[in-house]
Amino acid sequence: MLDPSSELRRLALRAGRQNGVGDDPPPHLIVVSGGKTQVGATTVAVNLAASLSSHGLRTVLIDADLAHASAARLCGCQDTRTIKDVLKGTINIHEAMQLTSAGFQLVAGSGSAEAGAACTPRAIQRLLRQIRGLGRFADTVVIDAGEGASELAGNLWRAAHCVLLVTSPEAAAVMDSYATIKMLWKNEPQGSGPRLQLVVNRADSDLVTADVHRRIDMSCQRFLNLSVALAGGLATHHSPAKRAGAGPVVLSEPESSLAKGLEAIAAQLAADDQRNRAGQAA
Repeated sequence: MLDPSSELRRLALRAGRQNGVGDDPPPHLIVVSGGKTQVGATTVAVNLAASLSSHGLRTVLIDADLAHASAARLCGCQDTRTIKDVLKGTINIHEAMQLTSAGFQLVAGSGSAEAGAACTPRAIQRLLRQIRGLGRFADTVVIDAGEGASELAGNLWRAAHCVLLVTSPEAAAVMDSYATIKMLWKNEPQGSGPRLQLVVNRADSDLVTADVHRRIDMSCQRFLNLSVALAGGLATHHSPAKRAGAGPVVLSEPESSLAKGLEAIAAQLAADDQRNRAGQAA
């Protein structure tokens, strides 16, 4: 539920769009990736979308994980019209959107061979054009880009204003996170690309979070001449509730450590969005 101040922010944003019809900047694009499977990237993406929406930002979540699409299930939504249909060109991105109970619009994913086959370079560029064209209807677009260094993920990273790479303290997850960064940045000029931030999931202390960030950041600085910022750490979540269909934890269990960590990351992203928009208006 939106608090009064959030609703006022939402109305102000809408009023600003009405005064600038035909001159809408593209939405702020946040890409969430996982360096390894089952590190919680989709959970992070869903909850960030819910939290950003509660901050008064018109938010769209796109499930672009073509291997393990699960955002619709976590949101309790249908997946009859999915990103597969958008990639195939049978519908546009507006026709694929559905309103979730958390207040954001969702484009459901499709983890199928057919979706992968539809993901051609031409389809990717068409998808990106449609995402950039959402500025009149959305302030922020959050994209779950799945795990690893696919062609789609690479294009999404390059288009993003901010990339959140989700990892965990396990050694394999740390190594895979570095490998993902290396693959997706290998053809990029140094200093280019989006602002890359690390989210350390299942980190039960600040020391663990700092250690994982240090290891990945040191490797990136040494071998890639790239600095990786820390977005934050998220505690392991122990809940008697069944997560599938229970909705975002930031709404269902707002006092949990996981929800508070996600809210802190979302608040910083919302502040970044406001600064970017103020800069565009100047």
